[in-house]
Amino acid sequence: MSLFYRGAAPGGPGPLARPASVTRLFPHAEAQDADLRALNADLTLWQGTVILPGDFARIDVPPGQYFLDGPDTDRLNELVQGMVWDHTLGSLSPLSYPPAFSGGWNLDLSWLERGHVALDGPAPDPEALLAARHARIAAEAPMRAAEGEPEQRLLGWALPPRLDRARRVLTWATESLWADEDAPVLSLNLHWFGRSGHVSGIVIAGMDHLPEIEAALPAFLDMLHFAEGCRHEDFDPETDAVFEPGLAGLVGAQD
Repeated sequence: MSLFYRGAAPGGPGPLARPASVTRLFPHAEAQDADLRALNADLTLWQGTVILPGDFARIDVPPGQYFLDGPDTDRLNELVQGMVWDHTLGSLSPLSYPPAFSGGWNLDLSWLERGHVALDGPAPDPEALLAARHARIAAEAPMRAAEGEPEQRLLGWALPPRLDRARRVLTWATESLWADEDAPVLSLNLHWFGRSGHVSGIVIAGMDHLPEIEAALPAFLDMLHFAEGCRHEDFDPETDAVFEPGLAGLVGAQD
């Protein structure tokens, strides 16, 4: 039997996932906004094991978290933030917060098929990467200002870049102050590396959430498993594309 139950659920969570409604998991929470109330009534929250579209990987949803699939995540982000990520796979949120709770946070997941990222080189140099990010932000500042975007001041690493070679996961987090925000903002990035690309996870939250998010990190590192043929170690240099910028380019290019 396939570990991933291939073909059982090509468009969404697999047969091991347990569905629930917002009202079932959060019986005492009521959204103040009518549009959000209507959306909440239609959202499906998943726990257990989720099969990602295309059966290329599974997520074992960590205890204390729930999963929204890609379409539901896009609907929620479009309503609340006015934007969606490209190639959305879904999102995870703590059971402490109902969807779109103003004091909560969530981990948005997307698939980036940019090529195979080599992990056998030297580990990322935090100081060099921080300097490169400062330089990039300064170089992009005039263009951002011309487009009406708020000024960003990078304060430093909240969590320095760390490559877990055994799990093939890269993590880092920055602390930034934006001109339109009253307090510093945390931006956490996770990348689970597969054969032809990687799953990207992003959390944007207030810095006061850092202890809670940091406590959830070990479970996040262990939750995603690529299917056979899609794993990082299945890379074929004769046929597969390579992400030439490598780890340093990946860290330096994202906020």
